[in-house]
Amino acid sequence: MFREINMADVPALAALDDSLPEAELRRNEDEFRTFLSQPAALGYVVEENGRILSYVLFIFAADSSDLCHIVTRSWARGKGYAKQLLQAALQALSARGVREVFLEVQVGNIAAESLYSSLGAVQVGTRPGYYVLADGTQVDARVMHLPTLQA
Repeated sequence: MFREINMADVPALAALDDSLPEAELRRNEDEFRTFLSQPAALGYVVEENGRILSYVLFIFAADSSDLCHIVTRSWARGKGYAKQLLQAALQALSARGVREVFLEVQVGNIAAESLYSSLGAVQVGTRPGYYVLADGTQVDARVMHLPTLQA
């Protein structure tokens, strides 16, 4: 089931992030509350049997949005949940008047690059050294543009 995130989801979101592999960005409960308290913040989840399988966070202004974070449970990856989530989120954003989404993806993150491309995202730039890995290595990010799915 697809739905908008609410504050009651914060403990489950933080627990999901806590289960991620070491190298992945994690947020704690306070960080989720702070993010979701922003008037321009919006998030969606895909859940099954009351358990959140995937979530996505956006910041939006006027008719533009930035995809800030997308996470799928490690054991649920490769099953289409992130694509399902993003397709539904793009339609929901469109219904709110958002017409475009920008995002950054780590160069070499083939799964994410493939997902975004399959939804029509195109590279519009590069951010050199945008990501810093656990070992201190800096990796470039592709800046991508994605139109929303018109409702």
